[in-house]
Amino acid sequence: MKVVVVLLLLSVLVCCGSALTPPGTFATPWMDTSLCAPADSLTLCQLKKSQCAPLDQLLTPAGGVVGAVTTCATASGVTLSATFFMGVGTAFMQGKPDALVDQASPDPATATTLRRCVLNTTGLLDPETLTLNRSAVAALVRGALTSPELGETVAAGAMACPEPLDFDVKIYKSCMKAVCMMEAANSPVVSMAQTFLPSLAPTAKTATKKSPITTAKALHPVPIIFP
Repeated sequence: MKVVVVLLLLSVLVCCGSALTPPGTFATPWMDTSLCAPADSLTLCQLKKSQCAPLDQLLTPAGGVVGAVTTCATASGVTLSATFFMGVGTAFMQGKPDALVDQASPDPATATTLRRCVLNTTGLLDPETLTLNRSAVAALVRGALTSPELGETVAAGAMACPEPLDFDVKIYKSCMKAVCMMEAANSPVVSMAQTFLPSLAPTAKTATKKSPITTAKALHPVPIIFP
């Protein structure tokens, strides 16, 4: 069964990859290869991204970012800017709905208040310390990723990535995604794909395995809270 799933996934990636829009056109999540290794082929890059895709939904309110922002704005008496509403479509097409909160108000203090409210709706903000409940986030990571080994690695990274400044979760999520992408080469699906297609990425299997904390330090040289 795993062999069939891997082959189907590879065929979809190859097919879709041939239909990609040329560089310079409107950016999409598919075209983003910023977290992939330079030696990765586009197909391998997308395969790794598929393993880490569930992380995109972490720290996202159950009703979606737009609903949470509008609810929080109403509760706080904040009038949402026109930029917020005009940017909804673009944010989702680019795979960056979290950035919508930044466009909710031109006032930094108001934006911070809204980000705090939105993060609080996820149930992952400690009400006393006003910091992330990292143990809860790590548990969500383990449940979201299909590979137990990858889940444990990224869960450890979730404990090491930087605390969101002013409740802005974008850097925190990017840090976890970066850890996941570096470790995804060792996931069963990617390893099996390389078994069937050895030329997929000749250098991928020789990459040095790093700890999640080392990875987080290297990719995000900002103050990091370690367990």
